[in-house]
Amino acid sequence: FGLAHLVASAVRRGTRTRTGAELDAEVEALGAELGAGVDEDAASVGLSAPLEALPRLLAVLADVATRPAFPAREVERLRRREVAALAHDLDEPGVVADRATLMAAYGDHPYGHPSEGRGRHLAAVRRADLVAFHARHWRPSRATLLVVGPVDPEATVALARRRLGGWRGAAGGEV
Repeated sequence: FGLAHLVASAVRRGTRTRTGAELDAEVEALGAELGAGVDEDAASVGLSAPLEALPRLLAVLADVATRPAFPAREVERLRRREVAALAHDLDEPGVVADRATLMAAYGDHPYGHPSEGRGRHLAAVRRADLVAFHARHWRPSRATLLVVGPVDPEATVALARRRLGGWRGAAGGEV
């Protein structure tokens, strides 16, 4: 539990072609925001950007989603941070009550566990676990690209195909 959350946090911290700092600088220079996260049912990479930056930032988004590097130092930093945050959460009565309610309602089903995981689970996670999880679950056959705003639909689809068309999944699926 919590592995999907850690993967979503780590994809944003470096790719095979950009460091985390380079991602930050490129996104900020274009007046955009880029984030990743999970909930009980899905992982997402979100981008909020000025329309004129879409072509460049869609390349960044594709890089983050399809070619994360999972830098060992960043993975370890994120893992330690999440374990500490989870320990802190145990001091919050509302969080403890929410978790107890989920466990009572859903038991061992994934909905019965916080998407952030539990400290004992995350303490055992290593970089190889993130790489394997990403390869197994972040596939084009499981992905949906949503673009909202005053865009030209045909041009946006063409751009998406240019940026994501080469994405191959572990089972050979493609966009």
